[in-house]
Amino acid sequence: MTLFDENGFLSPFGPIKTDLENFKETFVTNSHRENLFEEYLVFLHTLKELGLGSFFQWINGSFATKKTFPNDIDVVTFLDYRNLPLMEEKLSHRLYNTKTLDCYFVISYPEDHQSHNLYKMDYAEWNFLFSTTRRDMKTGKTKNKGFIQLDF
Repeated sequence: MTLFDENGFLSPFGPIKTDLENFKETFVTNSHRENLFEEYLVFLHTLKELGLGSFFQWINGSFATKKTFPNDIDVVTFLDYRNLPLMEEKLSHRLYNTKTLDCYFVISYPEDHQSHNLYKMDYAEWNFLFSTTRRDMKTGKTKNKGFIQLDF
């Protein structure tokens, strides 16, 4: 399903679509990773319970590498703008940035919506952040890498 390059990063770079079962099979390789994954599943279950309709997530960070003991899971959830009032009402009192989950939300707008350009900018920014490494302090260069996309 998922291939890693010589640096332990996902390849090819950019979003790599998979399903939850393959995601678990590839990345839950020890008890530490299983604990992180279980917390992610609680977050995912909460989103599904809210009835926010279909959405997709990009998953990145050290969890999406071959690192044995990743610090956390980085998750960006893309939600349809029509669910924004419900999301604000139901999620306003909850923070999902914990020691093991670093969660963000992007609201998607259709092309004919006045806020579509905001969505395009958010999409491009997260795509860039997730598909490149931090700049190497010695060489000043970044490396391309892939990240996971899960559709729900």
